[in-house]
Amino acid sequence: MDVWSAGRLQGRAEKALWDRVREKSLEWANIGAPDPTSGSCWGPERTIRASIIKEIALGEAPVDPCIIRIRGARITEELNLEAARAVCPLDFEGCYFDHEINLEQLEAPAIYMQKCNIPGGIRADQLHTHHNFYLNGSSIGAPLLLRSAKIDGQLAMKNAKLGPGAPLRAGSITISQGAYFQAIKVEDKVHLAGARITAKFDMRGATLTKSQDGRALHAPRIQVSGNVLLSNDFRAEGTVDFTNATVTGDVRCSGGTFVKPAFGETRERCLDLARARIQQHVYLNNGFNATGTVHLADATIEGTLDCEGGRFENPSDTAIYAPGIQVGRDVRLTKALTPAATDESGFSVRGEVVLGGACINARLDCRGGHFLTDGAGQRSITARAMTVGSLKFGCGFLAQGTVDLRRTTVTGELVDITSIETQNIKMTRLTYKTLRESKESGESGPKKLIAWLKKVDYSPQIFRQLSSAYAAEGEEGWAKKALVAGRDARRMKTLGYGPRRGAEFLLKLLVGYGYSPFRVLYYLIGLEFFGGIWFSIREHAMEVSPLYQRTQSQGTPWHPDFNPWIYTGDLLLPVVDLQQSKYWIPTHSEEWISVALTISGWALATALVAGLGSVFRSDARKDSELIK
Repeated sequence: MDVWSAGRLQGRAEKALWDRVREKSLEWANIGAPDPTSGSCWGPERTIRASIIKEIALGEAPVDPCIIRIRGARITEELNLEAARAVCPLDFEGCYFDHEINLEQLEAPAIYMQKCNIPGGIRADQLHTHHNFYLNGSSIGAPLLLRSAKIDGQLAMKNAKLGPGAPLRAGSITISQGAYFQAIKVEDKVHLAGARITAKFDMRGATLTKSQDGRALHAPRIQVSGNVLLSNDFRAEGTVDFTNATVTGDVRCSGGTFVKPAFGETRERCLDLARARIQQHVYLNNGFNATGTVHLADATIEGTLDCEGGRFENPSDTAIYAPGIQVGRDVRLTKALTPAATDESGFSVRGEVVLGGACINARLDCRGGHFLTDGAGQRSITARAMTVGSLKFGCGFLAQGTVDLRRTTVTGELVDITSIETQNIKMTRLTYKTLRESKESGESGPKKLIAWLKKVDYSPQIFRQLSSAYAAEGEEGWAKKALVAGRDARRMKTLGYGPRRGAEFLLKLLVGYGYSPFRVLYYLIGLEFFGGIWFSIREHAMEVSPLYQRTQSQGTPWHPDFNPWIYTGDLLLPVVDLQQSKYWIPTHSEEWISVALTISGWALATALVAGLGSVFRSDARKDSELIK
């Protein structure tokens, strides 16, 4: 034994460490069984003073260590390496630390403290490791501070446990090769505000509970150059805050459970991705459970937002709040549409889904989704002024509350909208390119759609929009029927009982509200045949007008011969003079027939003018709406 060790080393444990270091051995200094749960009871035979470790690690001992590796020891005194530079990696396994560990501003090749018991916590603000910092399996009983630290390798805390009063505070930390927190258990807050993580951020199976301020994972402005994994039985009791985050990969929360806090500023939010930018996909599917609001306001997701099979619960409030969200591909609020799919695996939300002003480039797929409420008058989906590529309902879709699609623009197809109860939908100024019913509906698509629209709260625009969609597809017949249905709905729902309603009914009967103007010809031809035949039989009841009888006696003998067919036409055409009705007058019952034919002619002419005028005004309004 050299002079330095002879004067400093105490006990078997310290001598075993010195032997390994002096030999430049990579083997462990095995002091005892690596089970630190009872480390406070270990005696001198398993004790190593922190001052000895410090002198060796900082190169103050007469040795050039390649690594310090200690297993199953009790470290007494405070391990204080603040503002120092370690000459070798530090590797502890199954050790017990009597005091807080101070690694602030330490620069070290790497640090490993795995399966250790550290009741005093770790202060490591501005720590810089050139490789990894591992705390896998360790139990920490006081705050773990890594603020502004720089980890050039991995930060790993798999299966670690941070007890009550032991938050992880790592704001503005920089991690170069990924953060691995699988199955970590934290009974306080994890603070990663402004962190920068290259590669993945993995918290699969983690459990975060008992936060003091309601935030379980506080990571606003975090930057992750990889995937964020909060899945595989991940559980957070408190808000998971990723506001203004930037993630170049996916955010995967499949199978995760997120529970809103009972107090604090974010007490209604269980997952907050407001204003976050996700360059791939967001998965809130396959067993995802949220109790509280999932906040996605103004977020940008360049891939797909997949909620297939997710459960969202926030009764009497908002379950998904995503106004202004921008999604590059699909939004799936649906159940798996496979033969093996069951209701238990389907998408379900109890509370309001807000998508006002959202922009979804591809599909908003709600097929098979269940949108539930806890009372009458509540809203299921609010999507005012949303822009979406296509919008799909049906396949068991259920909305117990209001579905608000006012001012929504569907640039492609709108499918199975009739699966929404008519009393629950608001669709004024909803526009779309095509509207269709899937094969599952079992009815003629256009016929079913028009009948369904007549039951919806009346707005002329919704019928004009349907007509435009059919016209664009070359279905002129259905386009006209949609417009007529709109006038029917207006007559039944807005005019009440009175003369105007009767006039509208006559307008429909005579000229189809102006959309079937040639129907007048059928009535005219029918009346012409009736009048022509009647007056042919009753020609003896026709007399020359007394006025023309006097002119005849005064030497003007001419008057046209009576022609029953021309006479009937003269009665039916109000503005045409066929030189019959003014020369010939009926007597007896023929007088009433003549009056009836005259009134019928005026009625048909008035209906024709009124109907055509109404159509022209409707076309003008449609053009105005398109301009707007």
